[in-house]
Amino acid sequence: MNKIIIYILLTINALGLDLKLITKIPYSELLRPEIFNGDENTDYFSISDIRKDGCFLVGSYDQKKAVVTDTGQYICFDSYGQSNVESTNIVSIIKNSAGENTFTIDVVYLQSITNNNGISILKTMSSSGYVSESNISITTSTNKFIVNNQGTKQEQIGSSSYSFNIFTKFDSKWQPVSSIKVYGKTSTQSSAPFTPKENDVSSKQIITYELKDGYIYFYRLTDSDLLSSPNRITLGSSQNGSLTATVNNPEQALLNIQSSTNLIDWNTFKTIKNEPSLEIVVPANKPKEFIRAIE
Repeated sequence: MNKIIIYILLTINALGLDLKLITKIPYSELLRPEIFNGDENTDYFSISDIRKDGCFLVGSYDQKKAVVTDTGQYICFDSYGQSNVESTNIVSIIKNSAGENTFTIDVVYLQSITNNNGISILKTMSSSGYVSESNISITTSTNKFIVNNQGTKQEQIGSSSYSFNIFTKFDSKWQPVSSIKVYGKTSTQSSAPFTPKENDVSSKQIITYELKDGYIYFYRLTDSDLLSSPNRITLGSSQNGSLTATVNNPEQALLNIQSSTNLIDWNTFKTIKNEPSLEIVVPANKPKEFIRAIE
């Protein structure tokens, strides 16, 4: 009787809405130290983009952001940074007949602003690493000061500004390995970073979060009827005892076929595109093997 009751409870739960824990991130990791004061406020955060496989981007424009993978790994990074440098140069010293000095001084102000919206990280994040894009804007202005016994006179010589992007590649251990500088806008830059955009409904993922105990807990809303993805892989058996796994790809998307023996370390052994299906044979002498298809 107990077994029947347990089975009924599991069946009812499978047919209803549920929350699956993805990961938890310390609250302070998504706020700069000068901002974080222990006040757990959800207004600082928003989930802005979600990939079809469940990888998502969370954070704020002027604080920090994080990209969280479907397996719960995450990388935090600064979404905004600013530095100001001031340098003073004495251009000339002129002494008149009365022995009074006139100083000409140039004061140069240099401001550097770095923005990283995280889109490149979200697009490329995988077990092989990721690519991060930083947009850097440089503004330089120069003021000239003429100082003598009569006082100080200020003249503004002018200002100039330019911007560029730096793409940095990180390896599977999330260590930087190479970078390239690009001038001009790219497809991942937002023309209006403060304007919220429409949600992408192509991803069948609903992510929510709550703050408690100093952590941000991220959950995935699950439902077997409305939020389940189509079954990518079906299993069968062959005459010699081995298993056959058929990867279904009716939309002929680009799929990475990965295998693992521990559900932690995944190896991409096959990539398919423009193919409706792929059959994989798992030998009978293998003790265990997990297979997944990543779009």
